[in-house]
Amino acid sequence: MLGFVCLALILIAGDAEGAKRLCSGSARVLRGNPTLIGQNGAFSAPYARNVYVTHGSAAIIPSQWASTRASLRPFVSQISGAFPLINAGFEGVSDIIGGAPPAGFRPNSNVQADLMMLYPGHLILELPGAPHDYGITTVVLRIPATLSCPVGTTEIAP
Repeated sequence: MLGFVCLALILIAGDAEGAKRLCSGSARVLRGNPTLIGQNGAFSAPYARNVYVTHGSAAIIPSQWASTRASLRPFVSQISGAFPLINAGFEGVSDIIGGAPPAGFRPNSNVQADLMMLYPGHLILELPGAPHDYGITTVVLRIPATLSCPVGTTEIAP
């Protein structure tokens, strides 16, 4: 509980990393793959720093952020989120959602497109450290002001 309270205070209070934008809305929160914790995430690159998957990080679908992996890379450590209805959250984005498609979809289909089709209008997030799938819930994001609020969210006053 204390960790969530601290995260909520950080989201509201801000820090010295620069101007931030608060976004709130609806997210489909999936339990990620805990075996990826400690490994390089999809935002790592030979010409940039390594971005490791952590217990408290998230995986995203870059197109929901109106962006690409390369253009999001400089900001991934500055994106955080809280799920107030389920007392959970994340600090930093480390990976891109991938893996097997959801049940009922072709084995070689695009898992990101499949998830966006199943959950239209919802931001889709995957948490490798989550104890279980959280379903659809409210999300409050704290992102750099240079980014737009992603799918399923709108800007709110700080």
